[in-house]
Amino acid sequence: MNRKHTALTALLFAALFILASCEKKSRYGVLITDEIGMTHVLVTDANGQTVQDGNGHLVEVVTDSDSKKPIVNPARTVTVTDDSGSVVSEFEVPEEYQTQSITFPAFIENEDSVEVARYIMPKPGGWEMIGSLSIILKHTETETVIDTYEGDYSSLEEGLDDLEAKRAKLTEKDIPFTVEKNYKICGTTGIKCRYDLGDMQRYIYFVMMNDTVYRFGVSVKTEYDGKIDYEGILNGIKFR
Repeated sequence: MNRKHTALTALLFAALFILASCEKKSRYGVLITDEIGMTHVLVTDANGQTVQDGNGHLVEVVTDSDSKKPIVNPARTVTVTDDSGSVVSEFEVPEEYQTQSITFPAFIENEDSVEVARYIMPKPGGWEMIGSLSIILKHTETETVIDTYEGDYSSLEEGLDDLEAKRAKLTEKDIPFTVEKNYKICGTTGIKCRYDLGDMQRYIYFVMMNDTVYRFGVSVKTEYDGKIDYEGILNGIKFR
């Protein structure tokens, strides 16, 4: 298979996008710009990680129109009364920033990681984010690509069956294809599939975490396979 044909075949497996939401710091939290250009100041915990509410939504600091100054709830006294209206106790609530919940954007790109609502993926040096609708990382030197997909699969086997069905529709059904089950990846056991495209290798990993099936793909030139630690990135994923 020649190089031009291999490149065209590889494009059947991964779509590459260009835009990304980037993280910036402010004294009040993390600044992000969502898909429609709105800026949000996200609340972070002691470790600098974004905070989510009980429904998995991000929590943001309510700011003025310039997204620079937070709106503050002044200190106040709260009075607790009984059924008869008698004062039981009083306590002081200190000054605090107003907050509200917002829907998680497609992703948030940090300096050394990219996060979506359900997990955080490492982004080591030499890798760049090239996705706009999902996490897609590219190794700039070797052009190795990691792409991600959260499918509506109920099991790992259903994900594999879907892959097999799509594979059967490809014009080249004779592409060497192998499946390895009970493969240790992402801190659990999953399924690893491999397409041998000659001078390009394509890997698909299916894993289930917290009752959700995830699919991670890797496209790597054969000459670099085994030299680029793409599985190290997958093994470094922190699921929420």
